[in-house]
Amino acid sequence: MKLSLVADPRPSAGNWRVAHPPIRDHNRPCAVDIHLDRVHRQLGGFALLPGPNVVVLLTRSLAHGPSSAWRSALGVETATATFALLAAALAQVIAPSAALFGILKWAGVAYLC
Repeated sequence: MKLSLVADPRPSAGNWRVAHPPIRDHNRPCAVDIHLDRVHRQLGGFALLPGPNVVVLLTRSLAHGPSSAWRSALGVETATATFALLAAALAQVIAPSAALFGILKWAGVAYLC
């Protein structure tokens, strides 16, 4: 929000007052709203693309049959759930400590460099 100072003609109000920007008309879409709609459509398209798990399951199904694919799917989903639980537990451990978060953040920076 951009605020600017303008001269106030009223003598009792002092010399300057804050000029507030005009109120947005909520009946018309804002440029940001239009942009976010486009981003959501593009990300929704990416969500429909198959990932490496789908390739593994398809390969197992074609090579060894549907029972092998079901066992592989169970393994993939078990690993995904385990990863999510461990990430949540790690977040609970790191959240109270700013120093530990800083160490982990800089370790990530060093890893990416």
